[in-house]
Amino acid sequence: MHFSSPNLQSAMLFMAACLTIPTFAADCGQSGNCFSSGATRDNMYAARQEVCGTNRWKKAGHYRVPGKTGYLRWTGVDTQQTCWDAYDNIINQCKLGDSGVHTHSGQYQYNGVYYNAVDCE
Repeated sequence: MHFSSPNLQSAMLFMAACLTIPTFAADCGQSGNCFSSGATRDNMYAARQEVCGTNRWKKAGHYRVPGKTGYLRWTGVDTQQTCWDAYDNIINQCKLGDSGVHTHSGQYQYNGVYYNAVDCE
């Protein structure tokens, strides 16, 4: 294929590059009220730090937010960066830790590994 316009060539290369970048989209649970001592957004980010910032992410596991009903669960190993990104996207896209009626759980799957987060049960 021959493109005569340098701008068109650049645009085509940019579009091709965009199609190869993985996207991180979380699947969010049902919306509702949390009637227990649910984890705040800060609690959820602290849990993410504990899991992804230490060696915990290197094998399947479960981490409960101290003093709260929230938790993180993951089924295997991908990369540390995937751990950071997956939980960041779950917390943000599913609005975990927010007050009021919202979703209280989310999951993300990448390379056969499931990342799950719940801010209250």
